Amino acid sequence: MLSHGGEEDWALKIDAIMDCCNDVCLAGKTQIQGLSPCMKGKRLSEATLTLRTPCQELDDICYENNWSLPTYHVSPSDGGFLADVTIKGVDFECSAGSSLLSNPREARESAATQMIAKLQSMAGQTQ
Repeated sequence: MLSHGGEEDWALKIDAIMDCCNDVCLAGKTQIQGLSPCMKGKRLSEATLTLRTPCQELDDICYENNWSLPTYHVSPSDGGFLADVTIKGVDFECSAGSSLLSNPREARESAATQMIAKLQSMAGQTQ
């Protein structure tokens, strides 16, 4: 059982420990370009930099605008793959193609990226 003086001593010790931890974290921020050693996270080399694929983004664009979902056609060509994507809106139909890529998924994502850029360009011309 702690005496009344002992409880005050514990409170002071806890405050001192918290201050020390805060000092360590603050010192680490200046040493590691804003990253505290108290922070738990991934290194840049391990980071997930994109959460959505271009195909998912294009699906979202079509869904949000009540357009038909994209239709993809992927085919082998010269040791790689080519992909085309087509979408239909209320007043347009648009197609875009990929460059030659080493696998079908990359070709499909390339076509979606081209389509997104084309839609942005078309939308900019009408404004």
